[in-house]
Amino acid sequence: MIKNAIIYRVTSLPARLDQVEQALAKVPFVECGATQEKSIGWVPPRGAEHGAMVDDEVREHIAAGKLPTKLAMTWDDRVSFLLTDCLQVRKIAFLDCVFDGTKTDEGGFDTDVAIATGELAKLIPDLIEALGGAGSRA
Repeated sequence: MIKNAIIYRVTSLPARLDQVEQALAKVPFVECGATQEKSIGWVPPRGAEHGAMVDDEVREHIAAGKLPTKLAMTWDDRVSFLLTDCLQVRKIAFLDCVFDGTKTDEGGFDTDVAIATGELAKLIPDLIEALGGAGSRA
């Protein structure tokens, strides 16, 4: 599962910020129940004390057609990484919980490599799915 990684391409924004906020307020996030596979909805990225969700500088960047080139992500509270605009995965870091319970003995390196490989083997299919699935090449 990818956390905090739903990306939208905004082609046009309503003239007023309050219209955007009103539209998003109509679809609030509700945690899924025991029988639901997933839940969808809007969660504000920052509290009201931090100011507007989209400030004038961001609005100018969007109007000029600028898009983000890097996105920091965390997968399943286990692996953090940086995804570039070329879909390169960089700066992979395993969070502390990944290596909990492993010993730092002679076989430590082999153990760490096996654990890291297992985590990446689970992350990659989730990342491909979150990005829209594997494309076909002609």
